[in-house]
Amino acid sequence: FYPILLLVVLAAIRLVFPIETPFTVIITSETIFPLIQNTLKTEIPLVGTSSIPLYLLIVVIASLVSIVLLIRLGKGIRKEWHTVKKFQPTRDERILRLMAEVVEESRVHHPYSVSVFDTVIDPSIWGLRNPVVILPDKMLSMSDQEIKCILRHEWQHYIGKDLWIKVFIQVVCCIMWWNPIVLLLKKDLDQTFELRCDLRVTKRITKTERIEYIEA
Repeated sequence: FYPILLLVVLAAIRLVFPIETPFTVIITSETIFPLIQNTLKTEIPLVGTSSIPLYLLIVVIASLVSIVLLIRLGKGIRKEWHTVKKFQPTRDERILRLMAEVVEESRVHHPYSVSVFDTVIDPSIWGLRNPVVILPDKMLSMSDQEIKCILRHEWQHYIGKDLWIKVFIQVVCCIMWWNPIVLLLKKDLDQTFELRCDLRVTKRITKTERIEYIEA
């Protein structure tokens, strides 16, 4: 995950700041690269007598696609957050007690809320600043230990800034959608976060507790 993210960040920096470094190795090309340059400088006729270089046309099209993707991303995030804000906090004392214990264990105290719904399939956490833990009502029949395992997992997403990183990567993917490395970065992104979160949760617990966590 981090090596691919580093490649994308370096590519973005290199794109914005085209500065050669002292250790740059120049590979000369007398045929291929000049051909590419001349092709990109080809004037594309527009309305009337006006024209535009091919490279500029490519930049304009790529930028327009990025803007459309960013707008779609923003609308999607806004729609999801408005949906989450409609959820009413649960009054289940057991769930609230277990969540309070998980937060106390983590030593990361921040305002949060917990909602329980019958229409929710899987546990999740929403919100970049004010997290909302959403649980399916089928979890109410689980033991305290099982519920705490799941709550630890969701709270760890917030502690690890996974939501912030995910939004950042989505923005990068919108801006650099044409970069093949971005496709690698986005591939299996959700599963990568889940596995990373599981590793953080199980880092300091015993083998027996890890088995209980996996079963939960």
